[in-house]
Amino acid sequence: MNSGMIKLLATVLAMAIVQQILIFILLIPIFPNQSSFGFSVKANRIKVSNEIIIPFGASYHQLQKDNYLPNPAVVKNGSIVTWNNQDILDHTVTADDGSFDIQIIHPSSSRTSVIEAIGNITYHCKIHPWMRAVIRSEITH
Repeated sequence: MNSGMIKLLATVLAMAIVQQILIFILLIPIFPNQSSFGFSVKANRIKVSNEIIIPFGASYHQLQKDNYLPNPAVVKNGSIVTWNNQDILDHTVTADDGSFDIQIIHPSSSRTSVIEAIGNITYHCKIHPWMRAVIRSEITH
């Protein structure tokens, strides 16, 4: 590859990055709480999320607080929540109050549950009981 081609590729890459940054900056005021960006956008509120990630290594860290992401997850009552297991081990998702109980979620797979309760719902993994998190279920307007 000659130097002219390398410069052209570098310019195209830089333009693509700038374009993504500009799109992000322009969309924040329009969609301040959208989860479609792939990361949390904070605009004086907690992001509403219908996907919860079980990250790689979650079962190995008994003292970490990020066994489920986001934590807390904020959802509207009656919404479907998906737990996506990105770890290499099986996990479960069980509400402490019994309002939902998702049995085994194998690595690289996901399971869903409808969240009907309102308020803070603590949950855990039955296999790895130190894995704990909270869903904040808000009233649907």
